[in-house]
Amino acid sequence: MAVNCTRIQKDTVDQYQATLNSKGWKVTRKWVIYGVTGTTPYDRLVNCVNADDGTTQVPALGAAIPGSVGILLQEKQPRAITGDTFELVMNYASYTISASVKNVDYVPFQPGITTRRISATLGQTETTKDKDDNEIKLSYTYPQNYIYNEKKQGVTETIVARVSKLIPQKTTTLTKKVTSITASDIDAEWEAYGGKVNSATWLGGNPRTWLYAGIEAIPNQDMSEWDVSCTFQYRPDAWDDTSVFIDANTGQAPEDVDDSVNQPNAMKTPKVLKEADFSGIMLA
Repeated sequence: MAVNCTRIQKDTVDQYQATLNSKGWKVTRKWVIYGVTGTTPYDRLVNCVNADDGTTQVPALGAAIPGSVGILLQEKQPRAITGDTFELVMNYASYTISASVKNVDYVPFQPGITTRRISATLGQTETTKDKDDNEIKLSYTYPQNYIYNEKKQGVTETIVARVSKLIPQKTTTLTKKVTSITASDIDAEWEAYGGKVNSATWLGGNPRTWLYAGIEAIPNQDMSEWDVSCTFQYRPDAWDDTSVFIDANTGQAPEDVDDSVNQPNAMKTPKVLKEADFSGIMLA
């Protein structure tokens, strides 16, 4: 890197600010950059965050604090003191996976390494069955003096009830620092896989259980590297909903609606979402 300032004043131990919590370390360092070159304010900002006085260089994003393991530079904040003198605040952080994996340092966007983060969202659907896969049935016996329909007087009627069911849906986010790509490659990735489900077994899930839900790509300053995140949502019973015939007279599905021999068209599970082979995704 070419020299673009006259002097870099590095911080001392006393100028470090740090926090340690359940997720890991957060560390702040402050340097002063003197004699920053550049014909415009923007040029000087760019040179400040990439300063080099011939002896000392400002570390690149992703660089570790000397002597540390996994405490990496995540953010640079330049602030002008005078026209060519800047204070540069550098924020470092480390992260730890605290779910099923213990004592493993998790650092987002490590060069050449795909990391995986798991979370969950809560969805809702309707069902006619209980936890043991038995139909939920309700029965009512009309009174003998039922005046609204004499034919139902004293008759016991049974219906299959529909109830709401909350379903946690696992969300997996893959992250990686990727080189040698362009914005067009990100668009092509989404066109090829976005909104589609896996056509073959992937991440331990059967076909059509993983949905490519989103992609985010943030380039560095010269666009030579991109921090790419791809999000996938998981449904163990696949992303295909079953539709059944409803009797307009009763508002219920007939009792023989699942008779595939005599009523082959009364229940269907159409495949609405398109498929793609997820082994070819950018972060595979």
